[in-house]
Amino acid sequence: MPKRPLLVVAGIAFLVLLTACAKNYVTQKRQFKLISEKTEVEIGRKAKEQIIKEYGIHKDFEWQIYLDQVGQRVAAQSDRQKLAYDFTILDSEVLNAFALPGGYIFVTRGILMEMVDEAELAIVLGHEITHTAAWHGVEQLQRAGLLTTLTALGIIGGAVAGAPDAALAIGQAAGVYENLYLLGYGRKYELEADRYGILFAARAGYDPEASITFFERLDKIEKEEQSAQRISPYWRTHPLTSERLKKSRKWIDIANRRFSAGLQPG
Repeated sequence: MPKRPLLVVAGIAFLVLLTACAKNYVTQKRQFKLISEKTEVEIGRKAKEQIIKEYGIHKDFEWQIYLDQVGQRVAAQSDRQKLAYDFTILDSEVLNAFALPGGYIFVTRGILMEMVDEAELAIVLGHEITHTAAWHGVEQLQRAGLLTTLTALGIIGGAVAGAPDAALAIGQAAGVYENLYLLGYGRKYELEADRYGILFAARAGYDPEASITFFERLDKIEKEEQSAQRISPYWRTHPLTSERLKKSRKWIDIANRRFSAGLQPG
C-alpha cells in the first residue's frame, strides 16, 4: 500500500518532464524548470542553515546591514527583481562568495577584505545574483539527479510543504547542494554570471570598470597562491581570472554603448 503514493509521484514527475518549460529571467531563453519557486526558496533556506553551521555569521551588524543595502540595490536592477534576496557575511577568512537557490547569497570576510570600494562589492554581488536569477542553482540540482521528487514538489507547490515526505526531500536537496556549491557552476555559468553581474551593477549606478580593478587584484592573488601551491576554493570553482578579466572588458563596452544610446544595459 505505501508504494502507491510513490507511483503517483513518479507518474506526475514523468508528465512534467514532458511539458515543463519556462523562460529564463536572464537569458530570456526557454528551458526546463522542474521545481516551483516556493520549493527553490525552501531548498535555499534549508541549505543556508547548514552553511551557517559550517562557517558561522560575521558578528559585525553594521557590515551585515551595509552588505544587504548594496545587495538589494543591485538585485532591484536584476532581471529577477521580485524574488526576496537574502545576503549574509560568513565568518571565514577564506576568499569565497556563492549563491544558493532561492536568492540566498553569501560573501566571506576574506573576499570583503580584497575589495577597495562599493562598486567592486556590487560587481561581486551582481555575479552571485545572476546565479540565482538565471536558475544556475536549480539547474545544478536537476543535473544531480533530483528530478523525480522535486518535480512532484514543483507541481504540488506549497500545499505539501509541511508534509513529512516533502520536508525530507527538500532537506535532501539542500544537503546535496551544500556539497555541490564547492564545485562551482562550471565555466559557462560562471562567465554568464560575470556578464550579467556587470550589467546589473551598472544598472544600479555602479561603475562597471570596478570589475577590471577587482579582477586585476584577484589575478595577482591567484598567481601568488599558485606559486605557493595554496589554492583557495574560489579559484577551484571559477574560470581563470585572466580569462574573466579579458571578457569583462567586452561586457563593459556593451554596457557603455547601451548607456550612450539611452538604453538599459541588458
